[in-house]
Amino acid sequence: MGRQIRFFATASDFHQILDIIYSRGAYVLDHSGNKLSLESIKENIFDSYTTENFLHHFYIVKDGWRIAFSNGFVNQLDSEAIEVSICRKIPEKTVDMSPVHKHFQINGYTVISDSDKYFELLREYEKNPIYIPNPQYVENGYEHGRFWCPSVFYDADSKSPPQSKAVTREFNALVRVIKKLGTLSDDKKTAYILPDAFEGFKNKTFIPRSGISTIEFSKKGDKQ
Repeated sequence: MGRQIRFFATASDFHQILDIIYSRGAYVLDHSGNKLSLESIKENIFDSYTTENFLHHFYIVKDGWRIAFSNGFVNQLDSEAIEVSICRKIPEKTVDMSPVHKHFQINGYTVISDSDKYFELLREYEKNPIYIPNPQYVENGYEHGRFWCPSVFYDADSKSPPQSKAVTREFNALVRVIKKLGTLSDDKKTAYILPDAFEGFKNKTFIPRSGISTIEFSKKGDKQ
């Protein structure tokens, strides 16, 4: 349970967002909790998060926010952090997660009831993952990115108070940035597309996708 805002963005668009994030006194941690400089993340983030690195989440935090770990990874539900997934080009091949997910099947659904075990298996599997053809692949297709934060988190006493006001304020600020810069999809719900990605959409070099569907945006670029 949480809040999210989804977006389509090129590297140029996302660099603009990063400038705003760091100008507000926030910064980024990778999924192992390493602090990334603005210059480093601009230079490396889109090269690092490829089909060879399927742990493509990272986190926006500020000094003083509580960060918890589980098996060497940032544990989102135990942390005061905003999760970020970048907008990525859809790969021709994808990682087969069934060797990990088979341990968490309930009535045909993947239910991760033991996060410690899940991350332990995931870390081991990351050493030698299996790749399979991606059924969602289309040429110039891109998956949406998103900002996400849980509505509650688990504190040091394993209680679940509402998410802190500081995290909520920062998340709301990011939502305002996306809405100000972006154009909402024609279905009024899927995602916003940022300016450089929108230009690519118009000339068909950037195809916004959600699953097997192409997401449409008004050619007029009207703000919603």
